[in-house]
Amino acid sequence: MAQKKVFVIVVDKRDGKILLGKNTLKHHYEYFGGGVEQGESFSMAASRELYEETSGTIYIPPCVFDGLNVIKSSNCRIYILPLDKVPTNKYFLKYREMYKKQKLLHYLEMNEIRKFDVEYILKNPNYFSKYLVQNLKLLS
Repeated sequence: MAQKKVFVIVVDKRDGKILLGKNTLKHHYEYFGGGVEQGESFSMAASRELYEETSGTIYIPPCVFDGLNVIKSSNCRIYILPLDKVPTNKYFLKYREMYKKQKLLHYLEMNEIRKFDVEYILKNPNYFSKYLVQNLKLLS
């Protein structure tokens, strides 16, 4: 049986841009997510993955994910999280700068977080994960 996966697309409704993280090892931007661990629900995994991949700067309780728009398949959930539901945390940049000064940036799973326009992603697919680009083409 294939491992269950979960992904979170953070969308800013004001400008239509999506929030992505730059994967430290793969050197491309992707949305947040990963595998569902044993005993976890999809919403619990979404909450954990978002927290881990933003170095603990974004925490959304699992119950919030239960009320979001979601794209479902038997082994995968893609949650659409409006940016206005994400509490802002000014400490991410300070945290990242601390790691940069100590030359430990490679220990962070996502070493940069920024917003992108969907059209830009589709025109420049080499900077982004193949999975992200494929899903955006389906949604466009």
